[in-house]
Amino acid sequence: MMEDVGIKGSTVLKNVAGLIKLPAAENLIIKDTKASFSIKDGKVAIKPFDVVLGSFRTTIAGTSGLDGSLGYNLTTFVPSASLPSSIAGLMPADPNTKEVPLKISLGGTFTDPKPVLLTSDIKEKAKEAVVQKATEEGKALLNQKLTSALIGKTSSTDSVKKDSTTNAGAVQKVLEDKLKGLLKKKKKN
Repeated sequence: MMEDVGIKGSTVLKNVAGLIKLPAAENLIIKDTKASFSIKDGKVAIKPFDVVLGSFRTTIAGTSGLDGSLGYNLTTFVPSASLPSSIAGLMPADPNTKEVPLKISLGGTFTDPKPVLLTSDIKEKAKEAVVQKATEEGKALLNQKLTSALIGKTSSTDSVKKDSTTNAGAVQKVLEDKLKGLLKKKKKN
């Protein structure tokens, strides 16, 4: 078990901090941590363990080669309020902790580390949000247009106006049901 080990100013930490735009992440604190590792094929493989990167809870796992190569995955949990807007807007925070999990792949070597923000999760969540918003807006617009078109066509006399007013709720219900059916067919394709 390691007790209170701190690392400051390393090239690896500077590059990670620069990637996520959080200067505080240049400091690493390893406190009361049990790190399990093995050595195989010239690499030290470290099983996942928790540290504090800046002031952010971080899980690290991966390998260091005896040749200086790096192959780590980091997940840093950053409060959304601490993130620059360019990153905070890309991924929603966990509703319970208000933290955004940033996944970072750390490759390269000790002397030339190459951190990369893994964005596949971010892209997928953004895509889902855009599709949902477009679907909701499309439903509302289509419902509005169909309702106004149907009511507009039948409003030529007073008696028809009365009927269309009393039947507007029924027309809207029928339109919503038809729209749901159309959207279900669209999703299947």
